[in-house]
Amino acid sequence: KILSSIFLKNNGNGSFEIVQLPWQTQISPTTDFEFVDLDGDKKEEIIAVGNLYNVEVETQRYDASRGAILKFENNAFRGLNNYDTGFYTSGDARDILVIDADQKKLLLVANNNGPLDIFEIIN
Repeated sequence: KILSSIFLKNNGNGSFEIVQLPWQTQISPTTDFEFVDLDGDKKEEIIAVGNLYNVEVETQRYDASRGAILKFENNAFRGLNNYDTGFYTSGDARDILVIDADQKKLLLVANNNGPLDIFEIIN
């Protein structure tokens, strides 16, 4: 069994390689992700959200994630610092979506039984 958040790399010869994602995606379950170019370099970053509040009574909820942004450079994933990106989710994040609205690109994060987090993407 694999309990880590991973990336399956297709080696192109019928085999796959398991690549463990950075620690930012390991501190709670990842429930959704989106690909978007955040820094204008024509390469998409991965924005991941998660947490899981709805657990058994004998288990504490999984609530350590504030969201993660992953960049793929030099054949490896690197987690970006939330302080640098300004990306913080507020709760039990379940879904993420990028939309165009009023000539702006917005990132929406839906939280289970909670508020919608809205971020403007500026690159």
